[in-house]
Amino acid sequence: MKPIYYLGVVVWLYCPFAFSIILNPTVMTLDIEKKGFAQVIITNNTTARLPLEASAHPLLFDEEGSYQVQIKPATNLMIFPPAAMIDPGQKQAFRVQWSGAYALSSSQSFFVRFAHIQLANQEAADYKAESDIGVNIQINYNALLHVYTPRQRSQVVLHIDHNGLAQLTNHGDRFAYSKHLIFEDSDSTLQASISTLLGERFIAPLTTLVVDSDSTLPAGDYHGRESRL
Repeated sequence: MKPIYYLGVVVWLYCPFAFSIILNPTVMTLDIEKKGFAQVIITNNTTARLPLEASAHPLLFDEEGSYQVQIKPATNLMIFPPAAMIDPGQKQAFRVQWSGAYALSSSQSFFVRFAHIQLANQEAADYKAESDIGVNIQINYNALLHVYTPRQRSQVVLHIDHNGLAQLTNHGDRFAYSKHLIFEDSDSTLQASISTLLGERFIAPLTTLVVDSDSTLPAGDYHGRESRL
């Protein structure tokens, strides 16, 4: 399982080729009741044609906020086009649309993955991502997508015990980011101290993160609300 801090774009970079790819945006949200779509634009800044295959993979969270990426692609998200060949210097838009049920028990998170396809007839001169020993290397570019409904709400509580142990719990049914939280009954000084303690963290629904084992903030429960989605 992988721990969560600020869960954003994850790109597996195995060669310099990846540094010339621009993926925008890297984090997206999708309100499924609006029946809209999210969009990712990939720019190919290399001198080689870029063959990509798109898929979406659910993130499975445990109670401690760590996650696993499901290997099998999601069936409730459609990506158009499912594959594309991007010429040097060109851009390609990929549309991500929800095709699952509209009654979600909680928000869901996915990696929208763009895999560099290895073409059998692709010349080495057109693709420089092979290693010196002749091993083909696969590159995956991941954008993060959160799917939710407007009725879902995060309910975040920061609990600090008398020993200074700080835990951040999301009792709600929607994700939250710590940088968007405003804590009730906190003046500007206390709010700044809490923000410094938390940093930038992603809090999935029904998860608890251990934030600090030696906090100097007063013991108690601090209830956070989101200043924005």
